[in-house]
This record gives sequence, C-alpha cells and structure tokens, in this order.
Amino acid sequence: MPKWTTLGVGVAAVLALAACKPDSAPAPATSASAPSAGPPASPSAQPSVQVPADPGKALLAAAGRLGAQPFKLKFSALGQEATGSIDLSARTSEIDTLLQNGATISVRQLGTDQYVQVTGDSADALHATPGKWMHADTKGLPATNPLSPDHNQAASAAKLLKDASAVRRTADGTYSGKADLSHGAAQLPSSLTGKLKAVPFTARLDPQGRLTSLIFDMNSVLSGAGELNTAYYDYGVPVSVARPAATETVPMPDAFKKAIGLG
Repeated sequence: MPKWTTLGVGVAAVLALAACKPDSAPAPATSASAPSAGPPASPSAQPSVQVPADPGKALLAAAGRLGAQPFKLKFSALGQEATGSIDLSARTSEIDTLLQNGATISVRQLGTDQYVQVTGDSADALHATPGKWMHADTKGLPATNPLSPDHNQAASAAKLLKDASAVRRTADGTYSGKADLSHGAAQLPSSLTGKLKAVPFTARLDPQGRLTSLIFDMNSVLSGAGELNTAYYDYGVPVSVARPAATETVPMPDAFKKAIGLG
C-alpha cells in the first residue's frame, strides 16, 4: 500500500509504481482516455494568446496558468483513478481517488483545513477512522509536505516541466520531452529509480496556452506499467467545496499521519 496518494504528478508516478511489486507482473495497464478538451466552458472563454515559440518556455508558461483559474482534472495510472476540482488562488479543492482494490481516498481542502476520508480495506491499512472525515490544520506546514496547501498540481507540474530535457514541439499545441520523476522514489529499487530520471512525456495545450493533458510513458520504467495520464479541463468553472459536518469530523489520528509518512 503506498504511503500517500497525491496528484502531484512526480509523486504520483512514484506511488503508482510502488503499488506494483517489482518482483511480480504489473497489473494490466489500460490507456485511460482523458476527457475531451473540446470547446472551453463559457466561464473560461478567453481570446487566444501568443504561446511562446520556445517549447520549454511554452510548457513552463502553461504550468503557471494552472494557478490563474479554477480547473478540473482527471488522473489515471496502474488501475488507480482520481478526479478533482481545484482553485489554487482560493486554496480550495476536492479530490477523490479510487484505488485498484476498490478503496477510496477523498481529500477536501478549505484554506488551511484539510479533511481526509478513507473507505474500504485501505481504511484499516492506513489506521484511518472508518466513516469519518479526519481533520488537520495545515497552517505552517512546509510546501514539500503532502498535506500542505502549497503542495499542489501547479507547483508539481511547473517543477517537472522546468527541469524537462529534450523538449520539442511535435505539432500544433503538442510537445514532447523527458522529465525527472525520481523525486521521492527512495522506496523503489535503484534499477527503477534510475529510469525515473528521464521518463518520456507528451503535453498538449489549448489555444489559450493552458495544459489539457500531460501523459508520461511509464513503460519506459517498468514493462506493462502503461501511462500516467493527467487531463485538465473546465478552466474557469467555479469550485465549491462543502466543509464536512462537525458530527462527521474527527482529529486526524497520529497513527494515520504515521501511515502516510507524516508522523
């Protein structure tokens, strides 16, 4: 069981691989079809922008735009799927993850308040409080902490794309390159960690220069691992997250924090 499930793509790649034992055959991979970018919803309608001609700068600018508007995303890798609605400027988000064993991990963020609910077999494995939202005040946590409001998709994508190598434009709005996903991979064998340092990726941008998809070819790291696929859509659509009722909320247990690597 991975210590933590997060949508920061670098960490997610590591955890997706960690969920698959290197000494056993990986789960059959399916190429998840991302939500169609299509015409942007009316709240996000904006005139086309001048996308930088330099491929690296174009991708870095796209990652920066993740913080400019609310957006939704869909993530998939090795049988794990997640969907989320995120407003980085308001520090508001809701992310639901379905694990391969059928368990779910739901995370709601409202300012510095973080709420986590775990269902299924994973609740026992992670020492979660069954049927309750576990609350933690994340004020003062370092940005590298998985529960920190600053540990977000925009920061993760920007870091990966800033350090990407061999970046080139392959078609209108489509780019390829290699990214280092080895950060946080200490729990993996060195043979896999080395391969994580240069994972091929494909990124697609819309006419406003915003990311619509970021796909990593994890077969280059572990045969049969498939794709690590994140799709971005519904830019500009307001995000509304309900705070769990007090009767459904408990303090986050120390055993849970330790199980996810925070204790």
